[in-house]
Amino acid sequence: MSPLRIILVGLGARAQFWMRVIRENPDCTIVGLVDPSEAARERALAQWPDAKASADVSLIGQIEADAVLLATPRAVARHRWKRLAQRACQSWPRSPWLTASSLPPAM
Repeated sequence: MSPLRIILVGLGARAQFWMRVIRENPDCTIVGLVDPSEAARERALAQWPDAKASADVSLIGQIEADAVLLATPRAVARHRWKRLAQRACQSWPRSPWLTASSLPPAM
């Protein structure tokens, strides 16, 4: 079975936690990285060199993925990113939306 392909939106401290969780799980991989900060994208690409990176959520409609994980810090920011991401992938209606709060805690 191929790994779950994840696009990670928001590349700050929360994302660092989820990158570690995903790296430790052979059933998951990160294929996309989204953050407006070029420095954050470069740091994340150093950890996930095969992933594609973008400053905006238009990346969601450009690469094949199974899930989008929103790791932005505030509820308002998450809501804004989610709305933008949903618009960016209207042709992708069956994909699950993951948020840091919807995933089970790491063991």
